[in-house]
Amino acid sequence: MTAGNTEMTVVEDTRDDIQVLRGIAVLLVVLFHFQVPFFGNGFIGVDVFFVISGYLMAKLYEGRTPLEFYRRRADRLFGGYILTVATTLAVGFLIAVPVDFAQLFEQVVAAVFALSNVQYWGQNSYFDKTAFNPLLHLWSLGLEIQFYFLVPFLYPLLRRRPILFAAAFALSLAACIVVQYVSPKTAFFLLPFRIWEFLIGAGIAWYVRVPDVRALRGESLKLGLAVALLLLPLAVTLRPEAAGSILHGHPSIFALAMTALTGAILAFGFPRILSEGWAAIGLRWLGDRSYAIYLAHFPVIVLINYVPFGGTRFHFDGPLTLALGLAVMTALALLTHHLADGAWRPAFRRTTVKMGLLAACLTVAVVLHAQSWAAYPPEMRNVLSAWTDRDAYRCGKVFRILNPTGRLCPLDSGPDERRILLLGNSHADSIKRVFAEAARAAGYAVYFAVPNDPLMPGGWTAERTAALAADHRFEAVVLHYSDVYADTRIAREILGFALAMIDSGVQAILIGPVPTYGAQVPKAMFENLRAPAFPLATTLTAHRVRTAAYLEFARAVEAAGIATFDPAPELCPDGGACRYADSEFRPFYFDDAHLTLTGAAVLRPLFDRVIAQLR
Repeated sequence: MTAGNTEMTVVEDTRDDIQVLRGIAVLLVVLFHFQVPFFGNGFIGVDVFFVISGYLMAKLYEGRTPLEFYRRRADRLFGGYILTVATTLAVGFLIAVPVDFAQLFEQVVAAVFALSNVQYWGQNSYFDKTAFNPLLHLWSLGLEIQFYFLVPFLYPLLRRRPILFAAAFALSLAACIVVQYVSPKTAFFLLPFRIWEFLIGAGIAWYVRVPDVRALRGESLKLGLAVALLLLPLAVTLRPEAAGSILHGHPSIFALAMTALTGAILAFGFPRILSEGWAAIGLRWLGDRSYAIYLAHFPVIVLINYVPFGGTRFHFDGPLTLALGLAVMTALALLTHHLADGAWRPAFRRTTVKMGLLAACLTVAVVLHAQSWAAYPPEMRNVLSAWTDRDAYRCGKVFRILNPTGRLCPLDSGPDERRILLLGNSHADSIKRVFAEAARAAGYAVYFAVPNDPLMPGGWTAERTAALAADHRFEAVVLHYSDVYADTRIAREILGFALAMIDSGVQAILIGPVPTYGAQVPKAMFENLRAPAFPLATTLTAHRVRTAAYLEFARAVEAAGIATFDPAPELCPDGGACRYADSEFRPFYFDDAHLTLTGAAVLRPLFDRVIAQLR
């Protein structure tokens, strides 16, 4: 995001309140990522930046050609951006195990092409911490850069056409709210559903004139707007990763309120207490350096808290580590600000220099990615490969791009005349490829749910899922969940859906939960290969005890005519100890509970029996 100083026009020279706004916005984001209490909605600061950016681009594009505009944007953003990417790449290579560095490598490639938001959109969500994402914050930079490419085409079209402007704003906002209800991460990450936030700023720049609102620029009004802006992030608990709530989802009604307040402050200004008082000095200082602070803070948090296979960790282990994180963040932010906005900035003005540095960063990333695996013996490389030994998440990026509102996707399976619906949470996702292979061998096509929470709280209800299944004329539905059956709400929804299928003549089959472990299997295997000290074991008996709620549920559904299949004997042969890897140290799990493709292949005989049940 353009969180720092942009080139100053005459208009901007008098706008210290913009720097105050930037200071507030970056403070919200940093406090959120440092997990400071009461700032759980701090990510809303990004929305403030989008409005400011829309306003400034409307000013900065006036009187310039597209090439001049692009060059100025590149001059402004490039230094700090490439410095952040290169530094994170270097530190990640030094401290991360290959499987985590491989994830960083993908992020560097996406960042070089300004597609970070699209790359992270392909993951679970911004708020999912299972993946190692030290460059996650660049999603907003990717979105901003994509917006900059549109400015020379979009702004002239809307500049003197208020009706067309209002239509574009309304269309983007309506699409955002609708898509947030269906696919929160799509509304969160992709530009079409965020343009309305930029347009709020542009609308203020184009259509609101200071003389027209001078009579309303009283201190009480400005103070009220400022207080509302500061208190609004504390007012509602947002759940951006959950669909189905216009109020609690994000971006939605809450984001509209925050961005409208930002636009009003751009129009009316801050009260003197915030624009001239002692608080303004600190906030303007933060605003002047907000781009550098934003760039530096997130990689520092994630890299200082790094543990192998630990994902994206924000939690600091004690006050000393927290103090170290703050110190390193501050030092890097100041260095980035000095180099990117000062000493080095003239060196980045030549296009050949920019392109050369981007190409060099990409080349170094490729070399380091290959090198990161070279120092490990084959069995350890097999262990480290567990994270990538899995299918594309849910329905995959290509399907989501081509079918942004699709609810079910066909897997790579047989003829479409005979259809099976595979339904479940992330555990169904981990088996879907091998299950589809078994189905294809028997002449069935398998469809899979796009969201991760069908029949679970916040997800599809039994009624909605049954209606969706009826529209696609499935011969059977196969359900596979983790051990969620102690939650009576989930058990009731699963049972209700299965009974609705039976009533409509569709066969329903339930696959039970797989054995799980109290620790991440690849991490434990990795540590044990270096120095055996990490116990990792479970038994069929222990699994039966842990899944007592499922066993009771299975007895109930069998009485209702629903077939059940238990995967545990496949992973726990002879009724004894359960297996978590094969003889070549390829893990059956990529964490503590989800099967790798290698692990799912162990269940292929079970899937063949499930398919045979349909004949």
